[in-house]
Amino acid sequence: MAFTAQYGAFNVEASFNDFFRKNITGGQGLPTWINTAYFSASGVNFNYPEKQLTYPCYSITPLSLLDAPFSPAGGRGGSALRVKYLMVDVSCWASRRTTAVGLNASVRRDVLQLRDMAVSIMESAKNYIPILDYYSEGLTATTVLGSLRLNRVEEVNMPPDVDPAVRRRRLVATYNFAELWSPN
Repeated sequence: MAFTAQYGAFNVEASFNDFFRKNITGGQGLPTWINTAYFSASGVNFNYPEKQLTYPCYSITPLSLLDAPFSPAGGRGGSALRVKYLMVDVSCWASRRTTAVGLNASVRRDVLQLRDMAVSIMESAKNYIPILDYYSEGLTATTVLGSLRLNRVEEVNMPPDVDPAVRRRRLVATYNFAELWSPN
């Protein structure tokens, strides 16, 4: 029998990652300056800083999975609803350097457009990103365990990158979800 957990950190993080990747690279409304073949294959990086970035791109980094205080769940033998919060860093990256024509004079536009696309994607599903069961179903998970609900998306100011050609916009999003908890 495969390991499973009601929600589990991996299920929550993988569900957000899969939702973001599918929606941002789905080809719907990608700007003309993005190489759609590259972007749909590798434009979202889940392993930064271990994996080198290729610009333009996104990097997704889970920051924390936090518990909130318990709330009663209708007196079911000591059960309670545990509200948890997922915080995730969604960084948008662009570079002044390009391989095709030398310098990218539109790097500011590019990074701002990536930022706007990310905010739009996250806010489009503010009340429902399904939490899927990746523990027991692997990469083809379809069973919905619950849902993530967007609390807020904030842009966080970053110091300039050590590479002066690189531009970054960092978004921190907070989601909540509730799971049924009962003492052992």
